[in-house]
Parts: sequence; structure tokens; C-alpha cells
Amino acid sequence: MIILQILKIVVSLCCRSVESVLESVTDCKVGEYNAFAMTLKWILLIVCVLMYLYKQREKTRHDAEAVRERTQRNEDVVRERTQRNEDVVRERTQSIMDRLEGLERTTATILTRLEQLQDAINTTSHREEGNVQE
Repeated sequence: MIILQILKIVVSLCCRSVESVLESVTDCKVGEYNAFAMTLKWILLIVCVLMYLYKQREKTRHDAEAVRERTQRNEDVVRERTQRNEDVVRERTQSIMDRLEGLERTTATILTRLEQLQDAINTTSHREEGNVQE
């Protein structure tokens, strides 16, 4: 009976199913006076708990690594988007500056022509005054 229970526990350990090992250990029927079997039961129970804790630690480590990878990918995406946005802003700013320069040239041309028109008007006005006085 005890040998079967021990085999069941060993098979469970080999299968690495902590839950099945715990079930095997706790289902073990041991007589009150069989100290060796009772000690073995507790040792196996402790081994199972340690295996469970080890698996949890590995799972936590794996989860932490996955979180780090996701965080890194997210940071990379944010960095790329920020760079693209900065490039777009730079291009639009340059486009606006180019348009402003074009407007300044157009305004300067218009002012020059207005001054020429004003000079022409003044010249014409002086001629008319001269013609009127003659």
C-alpha cells in the first residue's frame, strides 16, 4: 500500500504536476506507528511546496520579463511616434516660414508698386498744377 502511494507520488513528481503531487501526498494513508512513512509523507509534502514555490518564482520571473519587453516595445513606439510628430511639426513650420517669406516678398513688391504709383500721381498732380498756372 505504502509502496503504491510512493510510486504514485514519484510518478506525479516526474509529470511535474504540483497539484497531482499534493493530492498524492495528502491521500497517503499511513498507520499511526509507521514513523518512516509519516516522515516520508512530510518530506514529500515539503518538496511539493518547494516545487510549487519554485514554479511560481519562475512564472513571476517570466511575467516580469514579458512586462519589461512590452514596456520596451511601448517606449520604442512612443519614441518613433514622437520623432514622426517632431518631423511633421518641423516640416509644417518650414512650410509656414516659406509662405511667410513669399508673403513678405509679395508685400514688398506691392509696397514698391504703391510707392511708384504715388510718385506717378504726385508727378501728374504737379504737372496739372503747372499746366493750370500757365
